Amino acid sequence: MKELQALINKGSDRGDLPGGVILSFAGPISESSSKAIVTLTENAVTQCGSPRAEILRAKSVVAESLNNILNHGWIDDKGETLLYTILECSENGLILNCGCFIDDDLSSQFEAKINEVNTWSVSGLRKRSVELLCKTEKLDGDQPGLSMINIALNCKRPINYKVTKKEGGINLFSVSMTVNHAIC
Repeated sequence: MKELQALINKGSDRGDLPGGVILSFAGPISESSSKAIVTLTENAVTQCGSPRAEILRAKSVVAESLNNILNHGWIDDKGETLLYTILECSENGLILNCGCFIDDDLSSQFEAKINEVNTWSVSGLRKRSVELLCKTEKLDGDQPGLSMINIALNCKRPINYKVTKKEGGINLFSVSMTVNHAIC
């Protein structure tokens, strides 16, 4: 927990403009805490003065990221999945940094899927999204799922990640994403 909390303390200051770290959390994730974080995201981004479309994109990216962590994060001996999430309003837009502990195999799978969506164009991402929604049999099982594609559609690419090896085949998998600006 201390390691995750230390990541939260890294923030930025935009001087007189609203921003810097607008939301941060480190701790166990559950379905109810996930919903609360998404609600807090909406409130925090609204205070940053972002347009409605950008607020909806931020909520979508946070919700999809938390859902991935909830479904794939490593469960510790207390039966909990720990995560950290930091939402920052900066000159470059809304930046989401989040991560959790996962095992080596899943870490490698996520790396491959993020690398793959980083190479696709927006039209390619949209095509894959439609194919997945229609459940076309042309898709390989190793391709990124709808959640990863939705995140990529709502963020600037490349989506950045970092894997920090821990003991026992467990890694801290951290992702950094910039939410696409709304066109006003």
